[in-house]
Amino acid sequence: MKILDYSPDHLPELAALYNDLTRAVPHCYPALAQELAGAIAGEYGLESSGQHLAVESVFLASDGELLGFVHVGERDQPRKENGEEDGEEDGEEDGEEEESGGSSTGVIRFLGYRRGCRDAGQALLETAENWFRERQISSVTVFPQAFRYPFYGFAHISISDRLDHVQALFFNNGYSVSEGEYVLDWPNFDPVFPEAPAGFDVDIYAQRTPSSGALPDVTLKAHLDDEQIGECVFIGASAFSRREEAQSWAFCNWLGVEEPYRRRGLGLYLLRLALVEVHDAGYIHAAISTALENYRALLFYTNYGFHVVDTTRQFSRQLPENG
Repeated sequence: MKILDYSPDHLPELAALYNDLTRAVPHCYPALAQELAGAIAGEYGLESSGQHLAVESVFLASDGELLGFVHVGERDQPRKENGEEDGEEDGEEDGEEEESGGSSTGVIRFLGYRRGCRDAGQALLETAENWFRERQISSVTVFPQAFRYPFYGFAHISISDRLDHVQALFFNNGYSVSEGEYVLDWPNFDPVFPEAPAGFDVDIYAQRTPSSGALPDVTLKAHLDDEQIGECVFIGASAFSRREEAQSWAFCNWLGVEEPYRRRGLGLYLLRLALVEVHDAGYIHAAISTALENYRALLFYTNYGFHVVDTTRQFSRQLPENG
């Protein structure tokens, strides 16, 4: 077995390998070779918010056929302002929280290997770690949301449980879970128009905007005395895949309520109203995700109509100076 540097000549076989590896991952529809080429060239998912990696490399494991690959990068870590806080309530979703500090960190955007080819996976991981050490990088994050492949499932996910052998490889090499997301589906959803929460009278504004597919994105905003206090955003799965089978899915990409109005049922009310609007817009299926520790949101989603279809994990590790 050899570890090879990626070249464009590998692209057709690499795309076939990627699609084979992710075939069982929920909402991972087959990626075209040019889509994978774009990811290798530095295209990221929705969560990147304009962030970019300073440099990236891809390595392949081969014994005459491709057994796996790893995609690594170097990230200039921005500093987080003092006093800046994130929070989740009533099922509200937050993006990836930035780590403190200003030094470079290592990123493994993707690592996959054929099930049973453990030696190939180990060799790829060691190659990645050596690449980091050459750049004097000791802090490594695996499958961070900000740098996920744009076609790797819906937003906010990391390593799927369907890639359990990949998760096991990281566990076995001293990596620990730093965060994660449940992915929940509601196929053929049929929402019921909800009653408004008691205690305050809010105005709801619904907006449909063009998406990259045939069906629109849907945004609901809650206003109280001309102040926006909550928002729920559903986007079409065309944002993640152009495959026909993805177009009937709507994904809740954001649900947020301002701090003074949390724990009063407004977040759940917004979600239920948004689902009615999304259904009316023509979507057949709905999906959402929530952080592994957001039990409040998980309790509501799983008792309202959604069910967990995947558990995803982001890993991290401080590399020792000597492997």
